[in-house]
Amino acid sequence: MSGVFSFAGVDRELSPRLMWRGDAPTLGWSEEAHGFDWLSDLAAVGDDRAAEMSWASVSGWLDQFAKYESTAWRPDLTGRRLQNWLVHASLIAPKGPNRETAAQALLTGLAVHEEWLRDHWTFCDPGPSRVIAAGALATAAITLKDRDAQVVEAFARLQSALVESLDADGASVTRAPSDSFEILKLIATLIRFCGMSGREVPATLEDAARRLSRVVRFFRDLDGGLALFNGGRAYGDGRVDALAAELGVYEEIPAELPASGFQRVREGRTQILMDVGAAPTGPAARTVHAGALSISLSVGRRRVIVGCGGGAHLDAEWASSLRSSAAQSTFVLEDISSARPVLAARKGRGLRDEALVGPGDLTTERKEEANGVWVLGGHNGYVATHGLSLTRRMFLSADGGDFRGEDRLEIEADGAAAFKRRMNKLRGAQKALGAPFAVRFHLHPDVKAEMVADGEAATLQLPSGEAWVMRQSGGRLSIEPSVYIDEAGAPRDTHQIAIVGGVLERSTRVRWAFRRVGELSQMELDVAALLDPIAS
Repeated sequence: MSGVFSFAGVDRELSPRLMWRGDAPTLGWSEEAHGFDWLSDLAAVGDDRAAEMSWASVSGWLDQFAKYESTAWRPDLTGRRLQNWLVHASLIAPKGPNRETAAQALLTGLAVHEEWLRDHWTFCDPGPSRVIAAGALATAAITLKDRDAQVVEAFARLQSALVESLDADGASVTRAPSDSFEILKLIATLIRFCGMSGREVPATLEDAARRLSRVVRFFRDLDGGLALFNGGRAYGDGRVDALAAELGVYEEIPAELPASGFQRVREGRTQILMDVGAAPTGPAARTVHAGALSISLSVGRRRVIVGCGGGAHLDAEWASSLRSSAAQSTFVLEDISSARPVLAARKGRGLRDEALVGPGDLTTERKEEANGVWVLGGHNGYVATHGLSLTRRMFLSADGGDFRGEDRLEIEADGAAAFKRRMNKLRGAQKALGAPFAVRFHLHPDVKAEMVADGEAATLQLPSGEAWVMRQSGGRLSIEPSVYIDEAGAPRDTHQIAIVGGVLERSTRVRWAFRRVGELSQMELDVAALLDPIAS
């Protein structure tokens, strides 16, 4: 309301009507501005000044972009913008002495959007972009035309988009939790519009809402937001719970999503999510992260171990760095990602449309016992480069206070030659140390970490005062800088715990354990006495 527009972690002070003039600071800023999702913020205020600002921004856009411009008329942004203009039509409706002329300009703009999008919606990649584009056409058919033939055609188009964009679990094929949420939000809006117009909700829409609700609740973190796998956004502002309440779908949360490739373990006040899925193929490979076997850990309403998040909205360097395995809480060998890029097509502002390929042949096992839950996952992402396969096994105790795991590299039956070649390439001091590896645990910025016991252990202190102790065997423990993309899309400095070492043998094993010790002020000086030796 004060004229400061905060998009993609960047603030700009602008007049709403003039915000379209001049270059945007980042591509992400421009995308968020052109999508008009921020109209919901003005709608939440809802007074006359908010309505005036809404119309000023819409009319300013119509004046500047009546003719084609590559970013403004991108099909995915056109679909998002059309949907938001229709949803908030009462807010942006022109007022004052020239309202009839202005209202006609708005209706003309909506009609142009619908016509153009009808011819171009299939250019959107499967996932939220395609569903929102098809959904916007369905919303337009209900609100602007309200003729049975057009509505039936629009919902058939939407059904096709859902089939292409959701996997067998009902999750977005992009594997980003917030993408599933965006699709569910679109469906909830359409269900609401069907009710307002007296139309029966199509069965396919109700089924998609049910399946997506299960998926979104699966990925809901204990702070109410969403886990940050594959560049997703956290949305830790209550909107996830608000949408669930609107839909009223509360089926039991599954323990795993086999098609999507995720495991969920919840014991006591502790929740763990683990990515055990293969990188997708097709268009979704252009946004997926190299996060095989990565984990997130939450305790109470606090995120503890996280992924760094996504940087596609910032610039090419951020996007590439945050897609790498090093930006996930997982095992990384020689700084080589488990999924690696293939030929990339250049886009504007230095960004590249870069697909990640691999790993394939992932394995998953789960075992639930009286004392806790075991989950095992494995991938072959380092077989081609090193002849080695990776297995990660993790355990969470029944009281949620003991989280431990093991990462094991083992040579494949036909990997001896590749392993020998890689070892022969090591030079100097590195040859004696072996191929370097790192097991990374990125920490939320609110978690304080400190080395203790002469570097043999680390303490993690949560904002509540609760403390955990981390120990390991198989490497050297260190605390290193890291970054976290927050709810607003801005990078925040944080830290990571890393176990570093070298691979010399054909079998390498690293064990690690996190144990809750209560309040940090109550912790005994002898940290080693707090933890039993790491069990096999």
